[in-house]
Amino acid sequence: MSVILLTGYGTVESAVEAIRAGAFDFLTKPLIDQELEMAIQRALNQQEVLEENKNLKAQLDLRFGMENIIGHDHRMLKIFDMIDSIADTRATVLITGESGTGKSLIARAIHRRSSRRNKPFVEIACGALPETLLESELFGHVAGAFTGATGDKLGKFMQADGRHDLPRPRSARPAPACK
Repeated sequence: MSVILLTGYGTVESAVEAIRAGAFDFLTKPLIDQELEMAIQRALNQQEVLEENKNLKAQLDLRFGMENIIGHDHRMLKIFDMIDSIADTRATVLITGESGTGKSLIARAIHRRSSRRNKPFVEIACGALPETLLESELFGHVAGAFTGATGDKLGKFMQADGRHDLPRPRSARPAPACK
């Protein structure tokens, strides 16, 4: 529910306090009808966006949940159990298999069942990368770190963790203090 606070004695401090407490809007008297109508329309629009967001998340859960992974034999049931047991850990998971076996579906199912489902899902096909670029893709680099590194690059692990800071080269790191 969106709350629009209407008062005859509004101050900047009370408006800030109301907004911090969760009010959608803060209006003071004398009130212009269009002002109230606009505040109500904005509140309704926000509710609509929140509801749409909730529905889209539910659709994602259905699309990338385990419901889309087909298999009922004991090996697939074991994989389903494994997905549930590792989904909410901070463990790094390496998924291997032939092309077309559903590695991406498994990865997405793990992500969707984890507490980090609202954070970025970052997928990388390690087999598609030359061995010389794998480390840079996973961990990132700064310009000049190696021949051909003309710009800074954020690594996939940092992207998945929601970080946006680049690694500093060892020479730029402060030396440990000694006493």
